[in-house]
Amino acid sequence: MTNRHIAKIDFLRGIAILMVFLFHAQLVFFPDSNDLHYSDKGILQGGLRDLALRFSPTAFGWTGVQLFLVISGYLIHRNYLLNGSILNAAIFFNKRFWRIYPPYIFVLFVMIILLPFTVYGGSNLMDIISHVFLFHNFSETYIFGINPSFWSIALEAQLYLLYPFFLYVRHRWGVTQAFGLSLSIAVFLKIMEPIFTNQEYYNAYYLSPGALWYNWCAGALLVEFHYYKILIFRGHAGKVAIIATLLLFSSRLFPFHYYLMHLLAILTWVSIMEWYLLYKTIRIGKKLFNLMTTLGLCSYSFYLIHQPLLKVLFSFYNQIVGYL
Repeated sequence: MTNRHIAKIDFLRGIAILMVFLFHAQLVFFPDSNDLHYSDKGILQGGLRDLALRFSPTAFGWTGVQLFLVISGYLIHRNYLLNGSILNAAIFFNKRFWRIYPPYIFVLFVMIILLPFTVYGGSNLMDIISHVFLFHNFSETYIFGINPSFWSIALEAQLYLLYPFFLYVRHRWGVTQAFGLSLSIAVFLKIMEPIFTNQEYYNAYYLSPGALWYNWCAGALLVEFHYYKILIFRGHAGKVAIIATLLLFSSRLFPFHYYLMHLLAILTWVSIMEWYLLYKTIRIGKKLFNLMTTLGLCSYSFYLIHQPLLKVLFSFYNQIVGYL
């Protein structure tokens, strides 16, 4: 696992933040572009414009968040393996805290100060408290408050807390079983969805740690297989990536897309990562590689500010157009 290997991860981070940015940009310019409506026969409805927006690559930019989660699991478990499979909890959580919290809390308070003057409006005390202590993603009211992108920062912190439990299960039964447990929890929550949600859509339920933990664990599974020189897809990662991508896009035609989209997104990214990281035949232009790697290194900072920035820029754009 060389420095070149980590540079490739930074390249993937650049892809992830670009996808998330373009997805949110599409939602700003076309707010209804992610609304899926199906006929009584279970076929996606909409005109040519609607279908073009719903099947554009940017419409699937939300999978960039899944890629970030896989990368996070990959890198953290990679460090664990390279450190002799020893976890010093104090050092681990100290590093994680200083890695994500100071930039997050700085941007959070800047946002709180500026909120009354931006398109997002104000916030109440509970909204602020839940964001400061990173549990706003458990509330349907506050999950997208202050800055909508912050829900995944809270999720990431909660997944860090689950890492020792992941290691415990891995130590007792193996990494595949640990991943299987995380996947089983997500499947259970999906099966119990009608009971737990009263058949209403709750972001706090679908984007909860239990629902998305397997995304992070998939990265840990991938790096452990690679550490022991095992290919998950037995040399067919490229083919699996193509098939999974086609299934992800085509499933959007039907209502069962909601049940499969996260699973297919993870299958797509895990297979792409294995294909990209381990096959030496892949060639990427040096300038493009350096550009995307630089973007990847700045991805966390850009992720924290990009969505409010998009809203503000679009608001100014509308004002300028209105004056013309």
